[in-house]
Amino acid sequence: MPGGELGGCYNEAMEGVLFIGLIMVVAGLVAVAGILLLRALFWGEKDAAKDAKTEQTWRPPFVQGEALQAWAAKTAQAEVQHRLAGPWTGHSMVRLAKDVAREATHAMLPLATQAELERIVPCPAEGQGVFGVTAPEVLAIAANLRQIRSRGDQHRIAEMAAANAKKLATPAPAGGSPPVLPCPLQGENQVCCTYSARPLHCLPLHAKTVAGTGDPTFESSVGQGVQAGLQAGLKSAGLDAEVYEFNSALARALDIPDAAERWAKGENIFASCHRAGAATA
Repeated sequence: MPGGELGGCYNEAMEGVLFIGLIMVVAGLVAVAGILLLRALFWGEKDAAKDAKTEQTWRPPFVQGEALQAWAAKTAQAEVQHRLAGPWTGHSMVRLAKDVAREATHAMLPLATQAELERIVPCPAEGQGVFGVTAPEVLAIAANLRQIRSRGDQHRIAEMAAANAKKLATPAPAGGSPPVLPCPLQGENQVCCTYSARPLHCLPLHAKTVAGTGDPTFESSVGQGVQAGLQAGLKSAGLDAEVYEFNSALARALDIPDAAERWAKGENIFASCHRAGAATA
């Protein structure tokens, strides 16, 4: 066979091999895309079902006052106990606090749109007063600050929190009220600099502003109940369920880089912090 014919046959054979290889590659890509699509559809359906179940669980009954607070406490406690049934880490504790806060917001605003739930509401210039937080709440705040704020901002916030805690530790004159102190988390335009991880105590302000009308005690009853349920769930798991004065706990959490992990392992890192009044169901 002449050389030209051999070369032509060889080229044709190579083109055939390349064509078959290309078909196989395309088929493989189509198969992978199909698998990814099916996984997305499957997991999307699971996520949608989970969201629907959560929404149903956190939809408040038509009650008010103590009955509403008791419902919120029971619902939060059940959620916390379910989440703590398996092994936990510092990261899972931070996630728990954020999820409970998100679900509490849904309970405070059961008819709100997603845009209303995501609306950012500034605090009063004087902050929201003296209040308490559980360990997971303040650990979530510290973790959020480390993610989104500079080291300089973290240091400034920690110093302000420590200064506030020192002033609050000084007994007020007989019959006097605690001093009005600036919130260390208050940023530009009086907006919380860690809005997505703010304390449970601060959620009712957002909800009341969005709701506009209705029972002014509704949101507070839900918030107090949720914190009480969070405490009860932590206690049943053998974890620290104390409520600490916000400033002293925040300063401590920011002072310890691995605070969440150490606390989750049972170390009482907030032992030196001031206690605050516990929420009651």
